Amino acid sequence: MYSFVDNESSSNDFIKGKPVEITFCWASKWHVKMYEKLGWIALSVSNGYQNKAKNYLNGIDHLLISLKAKKEQTTGPDRIQDLNILISNISKLKEFANKLINKSEVRTSDTEEGTATPVTMKWLSKWYAMLYSKLGWMALVKSEGKKYKVRCYLRFINDLIASGRKKINELTDPDSIEDAKIIYNNSLKLKHFAEKLLL
Repeated sequence: MYSFVDNESSSNDFIKGKPVEITFCWASKWHVKMYEKLGWIALSVSNGYQNKAKNYLNGIDHLLISLKAKKEQTTGPDRIQDLNILISNISKLKEFANKLINKSEVRTSDTEEGTATPVTMKWLSKWYAMLYSKLGWMALVKSEGKKYKVRCYLRFINDLIASGRKKINELTDPDSIEDAKIIYNNSLKLKHFAEKLLL
């Protein structure tokens, strides 16, 4: 059996690629979490945190190794098929991450106009977080040829940018203005990441 932690193991086992013993349920959840982190990791890299990208890519490799080990131990044909899907999706995620995470300059220009929607700061924050969390999934959707969903996602980003700009102009509290500017600037970065990955 594979075990991530035992009497002779160390934290270096993760880097060495030793698989972790996982349930099928945890394999599925881990797969989802890695997809949801892609947008946030791209943002971290754009802010100079290259080590986060390295750890994320190591995490993808570790998940792949663990999924393959789980597949070797699995006998049910339905579970094996599901594991093949997870392995395929994570292999694609690795390609997306390598394409997106590099040291290239991040454009912060708002070139296409979106539709500004009146929003509260709380909703603006949730909208922004939701779009970042969906970036990895959108790359998978694109690889499946679902162009309409990709266009909708890019349109939502433009609407978020327009709404953020509108909110900055409406606010009077300096702290709220600063928060709105952070969301706005990070939304411009998300647009860059999405265009780079999806177009």
